[in-house]
Amino acid sequence: MEDVYSEKGKAFVVIIDEWDAVFRERKNDKEGQTLYLDFLRDWMKDKQYIALAYMTGILPVKKYGKHSALNMFDEYSVMTPLQLAPYTGFTEDEVKELCEKYSVYYEDISNWYDGYVVNTDIPVEMRGKYRAVINTATYQNDMTSFQCRDDVLTMLIHLGYLGYDADTKEVFIPNNEMLDEFKNSTRLEEWTGTFTSFKKLQEL
Repeated sequence: MEDVYSEKGKAFVVIIDEWDAVFRERKNDKEGQTLYLDFLRDWMKDKQYIALAYMTGILPVKKYGKHSALNMFDEYSVMTPLQLAPYTGFTEDEVKELCEKYSVYYEDISNWYDGYVVNTDIPVEMRGKYRAVINTATYQNDMTSFQCRDDVLTMLIHLGYLGYDADTKEVFIPNNEMLDEFKNSTRLEEWTGTFTSFKKLQEL
């Protein structure tokens, strides 16, 4: 790429879909992940032959050690959509129009699938009932390095299972679809002791 740029004087636009697949599919391959990050950094950081690099993925750009290997990117995520916030997802009017087109009750769709909050200047109705304040800063942007419950909850936000309110720093279950998933996942026998303890705590 450097040779082509030297000869033609035209820089490249690089597009990488699912850049984070290495971290999702090879969760325990720390050495491979580090090599991959170093490769991306050496390939693109401060290179004249790169005009633009556009990468999509579920997880934020991975950081390891004290600094991010890829600190040259502007990141847009479900937690910090910035100026892309107004264009994320469907507007209420768009959903109502689709419901009318396909003869579906808007209220039913809203209860089951709505409730995610994108932080914009426009007031948004908060649908999440079960909320908890979390610290998202400790998350290491992978699927294995969990130091506390906040890291796990932050990952679930990025994966789309939980909503996040940037104003109150709260995580919440956004709708009935996700509430059902959490109910199903906690019906296993291993949760019995936890719920028994929780019930006793409530009674106390």
